[in-house]
Amino acid sequence: MTQRTFSSTDAWRTLSDTAKKMVKAVGLEVSKAGVTLVEVKMMRLLEQEGRIPMTRIALELMMTPAGATMVADRLERRGFVRRVRSSDDRRMVYVELTRRGSDRLRLATGLHNSYMERLFGGLTQSEVKSLTEILSKIDGLIDSV
Repeated sequence: MTQRTFSSTDAWRTLSDTAKKMVKAVGLEVSKAGVTLVEVKMMRLLEQEGRIPMTRIALELMMTPAGATMVADRLERRGFVRRVRSSDDRRMVYVELTRRGSDRLRLATGLHNSYMERLFGGLTQSEVKSLTEILSKIDGLIDSV
């Protein structure tokens, strides 16, 4: 019986395909809280950073300003965030998480964490550790290549 040789392209393809599946599955899970994954990411950023300008939100979430504005519009309509104009420069618009948004984020985060526990519960502690170490090593290599 011959042993298959794996290339770096095989590793990339597997990692990429798995990441896409995970993002889709997590998106379906958090949708039970009535929010999308990108909305969760925006609310989490606001929870961590507090009131921040729209331009920084777009940059942090790797979105276009128009895309970030669309997400903020959806969240604002549902009362999860609010926009605040700067008193110093009226052109500057900040976004902040509301209490309602914080509550929704907590619900979505609980669903996300529960899903991750079920998913990674199929691995041993040693496998989780190895996976984390390998991904961290790849992350460190990205800028040096």
